[in-house]
Parts: sequence; structure tokens; C-alpha cells
Amino acid sequence: MQFPTYLPVELHREVEALAKRDGIAMTWVVTRLIAQALGRPVPAYCFPTGAKQGELPLNEAS
Repeated sequence: MQFPTYLPVELHREVEALAKRDGIAMTWVVTRLIAQALGRPVPAYCFPTGAKQGELPLNEAS
């Protein structure tokens, strides 16, 4: 079920900045944050564009 979510201006700005940084929709950022806070698995689409959960970029891999 989907429903509109209203955030205080300062939180909206922070979520907007995360979405822009990660190249994903704001709703996906909110979904990611809620899942993380509840200790639930985060859907793959909630991660930054081009990133895969559990994989490091080549320059960070051992």
C-alpha cells in the first residue's frame, strides 16, 4: 500500500540530497532508511545507481 509522506523541510532536503547523490528516487531513499532502521533487508533498487549490495569497487577490493 502506498501513501503520501510529508517530511519536515530539513528532512526533505536531506533525503533529496541523498537521492541526488545516489541517483535514485526520493521514495527509494526513504524505503532504504526505514528498512535499515527496522533491521529488514533493503530492496536492491534502493541502492545507488550502478552499485550492488555486498560488492566493493575495484579500487577498494583486496
